[in-house]
Amino acid sequence: MTQSTDEWAQLEARITANEVELTNLRSDMTQRFTELEARVSSNESSIDLAGLRNISTARSLAAHQDNVREVMGELADRVVALVLDLLGRIEAIERRLNRGEE
Repeated sequence: MTQSTDEWAQLEARITANEVELTNLRSDMTQRFTELEARVSSNESSIDLAGLRNISTARSLAAHQDNVREVMGELADRVVALVLDLLGRIEAIERRLNRGEE
């Protein structure tokens, strides 16, 4: 019974640590998304102001926007990978605990 109790305590500690990590990651992503959205908006304004007269500048700004979207996608992929990893760890611990109870 003590081993099972210890494993539950470890599971709860990991869950708490993972919740903190997810909260920090969420905060970081929110900040980055806000910054990226501001850059995209600024770039769109710059393109509008240029009136597309300077095609090379417009292309450069459009490429930057593509980079911003790519970074946002990479951040989202990191969050998904982290959540899947955490779920896998929790499921593995639950399986071990269930085997101990049988």
